[in-house]
Parts: sequence; structure tokens; C-alpha cells
Amino acid sequence: MLGLLRSETARYRHYYEERREEAHQYILTQLTPVIGESLTDITDINSKALECWEKQWLPFIPSGRSWSDWNWRDDVAGWKRHIDRFEVAIWSGRQLCGLALGKPSQARNNLSVYLLQGSPVENHPLKGKVLAIVIDAAGAYGTALGCRELRLVKPLSGMVGKYQDLGFRLVKEHRSAPYCVRSL
Repeated sequence: MLGLLRSETARYRHYYEERREEAHQYILTQLTPVIGESLTDITDINSKALECWEKQWLPFIPSGRSWSDWNWRDDVAGWKRHIDRFEVAIWSGRQLCGLALGKPSQARNNLSVYLLQGSPVENHPLKGKVLAIVIDAAGAYGTALGCRELRLVKPLSGMVGKYQDLGFRLVKEHRSAPYCVRSL
């Protein structure tokens, strides 16, 4: 029985890995002509991405900001238990330009992005484009899973206006964290 459960879990893990990879490649082919050659790859958040986060980002992260203490290595480790998770690392050559994590709701009504961060390096090649890439990648993955909405959960107050400019609306419900939402 345990062997059957393991093989079933492995099958589901493979299924979601394939959907993420398809979403990454689809968005890469759609956006490269628009953004240009500065967007070179979209991947899962692997050990290479985490090493680049430590080497390329940590020296540039200012202290005292609401996002200064994010630890992507710990966050990614915690999210690995969600086999259906959404995750992206956005690349320009060897430079890591963006990271995001999320997951679909249990009923597959929505895909929620919980963590989203662009490189703190002042003039990285995809400056000002990471948010749109993450939203497009999350939308592609959510659509592949049959989700109807995309949510950006617990948005930083300074980002709500940017999200609204991209067609999201802010929702504050009594029993849940605030989120920005738009249809897929």
C-alpha cells in the first residue's frame, strides 16, 4: 500500500512539474519577442537560483523594509510540500531577476501568489518587467490547472496601485488576508 501511495505521489509531482515547465516555456516564447533578449529563461526555483539569490541579491537588500527579511531558501523549502505549487525564477543570462511562489486553491478556483520579489540590484536587465512576467507565468500555470482567478496575497501597500493598474482589484475580507484579484 505504501509503495502505491509513493508511486501515485510521484505521478502527481511529475504532472505538476510538467505543467509548470510548459507554462514557463510558453511565457518565455510569448514574451521574448516583446521584452527582447534580456529575458533568457524562466525556471523553477532550483539550487542555482537560490545560490544566485544569496550571492547577487543579499548584498543589495536594504535593511528595515517590510521585505528585507525574506529568506528564499527557507521559503522554498517550506513550499516544496505543495506538489502543485507555482514557482518561478526569472533570468537574464546568469543574472537572477525575479522570484515568486504560490499555489492553487484546493478547489482549483484560483491560483494565489504569496511571495514575489524582483532583484534589488539597481539596474538589472529586467528592471520594471519582473511583475508582468510573474503575472503572465502565474496566469499560464493557473489556466493550465483550470483556475478562474489569479490572486496576489498580502500585497505590500506600495504595490497595490501597480496591481490595480494591471487590472487587479483589492479585496479585504473579514476572515482572510487582503489580496488583489483578477480573472484569468
